[in-house]
Amino acid sequence: PCPLYPNGDVLVAFEPWSADPTSTPGAIDEAFDDGDSAFVRLTADGSERLWQTYFPAISIYDLVLDDDSNAYFSGYAWPSSGFPTMTTTGAFQETASNGIEGFITKMNPSGTELFWSTYLGGNGDDRVWGIDVDAAHAVYVPGTTNSPDFPVSAGAYHSAALLGDGTVRTWGHNASGQLGDGTTTQQKAPIVVPGLMNVTAIAAGTQHTLALASDGTVWAWGYNSSGQLGDG
Repeated sequence: PCPLYPNGDVLVAFEPWSADPTSTPGAIDEAFDDGDSAFVRLTADGSERLWQTYFPAISIYDLVLDDDSNAYFSGYAWPSSGFPTMTTTGAFQETASNGIEGFITKMNPSGTELFWSTYLGGNGDDRVWGIDVDAAHAVYVPGTTNSPDFPVSAGAYHSAALLGDGTVRTWGHNASGQLGDGTTTQQKAPIVVPGLMNVTAIAAGTQHTLALASDGTVWAWGYNSSGQLGDG
């Protein structure tokens, strides 16, 4: 993948076999390790390297730029690799579940900082094969999974995800409070549903959401005109 910057510069992702050339000072990862991937920004005519950074032990399958020249990339990583050090606090999924894990990362235009980085997967093997970003910087990814617990449930205009730690994330339309955050504000990125712990299953209706906790209790929120929340 080689997206172009507005001025014609090109961003290249590749898998090097050595630390030649070295990363530029201040890069996200200046040290080369076997299995690393790398990013390099070249001038429009290919005559000059503007910056380069390594990224630990991953396979990168797609790479795009938003209108602010931030880079978004996706692929998969091994839990035993250095990638866990690149997940960010508060990420959608901070730790790998098991096996090969998909990932999504956002990097600044100079290759010196990660805005966020997250795993995406369940207890099997998961891969993120592509990535796209809309004008509001919402991220969309296709992929494959053989994880029976891959944490996704979709309603008509909102989605919910169950993480390995038993918490729930939601995003999308929220006019009926179906995201569970106590507001009716639409969310283009996943948010934490407050107060939910030890959740084992989720389901999303047209405008409501359900969660089953490990103690057998059921939580429901959102649209309730037909009594779909079950609160009498």
